[in-house]
This record gives sequence, structure tokens and C-alpha cells, in this order.
Amino acid sequence: MRSHRRLAPLIPFLFAALVASLAGAQAGYKVEASNVPLDGDTKESLRPLVVESGGVTLTKGEGGVVGVFWPVKAVAARQTPVASGDGKALNGIPEGSLLGVLRLRMNGLDAKELPIQSGIYAVRYLIQPNDGNHLGTSQFPDFAALCRMNLDPGGAVADRQELIDIAIGDSGHPSVFFLQPAPEGQSVPSLGRSEMGQLVLYVGINARAPNGDEAEFKIGFVPNGIRAE
Repeated sequence: MRSHRRLAPLIPFLFAALVASLAGAQAGYKVEASNVPLDGDTKESLRPLVVESGGVTLTKGEGGVVGVFWPVKAVAARQTPVASGDGKALNGIPEGSLLGVLRLRMNGLDAKELPIQSGIYAVRYLIQPNDGNHLGTSQFPDFAALCRMNLDPGGAVADRQELIDIAIGDSGHPSVFFLQPAPEGQSVPSLGRSEMGQLVLYVGINARAPNGDEAEFKIGFVPNGIRAE
């Protein structure tokens, strides 16, 4: 009991230290909505599908741009609102759906800690195979596949093998980021921290149901090669 009494006065200070630590996890990084025009190297067939301006820019240090993400205007969904469920970070988004366009300004590592090169990518939704080779990779089976723009077909990708083929990086494995649900009330765009200490970029993307209804869903991209500091 004495030890508990001694600890009690320290609890507020320990909590404050924890909050400060979490706040400092994004130190050196900044995210903001920007008016950067859609990258000129985006395929013509994709341009009408993606927000032309108003992308999300991630910077590090004094204005060093890590990357710019332009979300799709509205991803075709089975229903709205799109939310996590059934053990997944996203529910109701078909595999292969275009989530946006990403221009990486730096080399880094993907979710598998494999090298990914700077360049422009079509970002598509990929569901991890439910087999023994992928157990424990992530809390959720949802990934953002980074498809090199010159390999992306610029249209619908319904075939899983085609999606994997166009996302193959220099390592011989698909280049992917983890996806995780945004916490309740999370503002977007914003930064957070995963349980593993990785930087999380939260963005908002519109979804359109078959009946034409639209609603925004929020999702966190976890680029593993960018570690929280």
C-alpha cells in the first residue's frame, strides 16, 4: 500500500510525460492540405478521377517535401459510410480500387522494410492474402499498393494478380504501406503514431455508394520507412 501512496502523486506527471512523448513522435514532420497541382506525370486516364488540386503534403525539417498525395474524388464503394469492421481497416472497398496518386520525393522503405524509390505512383487498395506466408505482418490485412505510374493501366484493376504485378518494386515484392483505421474524431489531414512507433498519415477520402450517396472516410497510411522520432 505504501508504494501505491508514493506513486499516486506522480501519476499526473507520468501522464503528462506520456502525452509529451506522443506529441513529440511526429517531431520534424508536418502535414498540411496544399494547393499543389496534380503531378503532370499522372496518366491522362487517371486525371479526371483524382482531385486536381488540394493534395496533402508531408514535409520534414525546413520545408523538405517527403511526398504529396492527391486523393481520388470518390472511390466506388459497396456502401457508405465506409468504416472498419470484420477485422479490416476498411469495409466495402473493392480490392484494386484507386485511392489516389502519390509523388514521393525521397527514397525510403515500404511496410515490409523493402526499398521504395522516389517517383510517382497510383495508390490502390490491396487485401493481404489469408495464408501462412503473411501471418502477423500487420494488425489489419489492408494495404495501399504503390503502383508505378508507367505500369498502372490507368483504369479499373479487378484482377488480383494484375494488381500485384503492377505493384512489384525493385525488391521483387509489391511495394505497400500499411493501412489502419482513424481513431474516432481524428482530424484530417493529420499525423499520428502507430503502436510500433511509426508515423501515420491520416487523410480523408470520399466514397460513393451504388445509389449515388457520398460520404468521407478517414484512413491512416503507415509508410514504414518514415520512423517517428
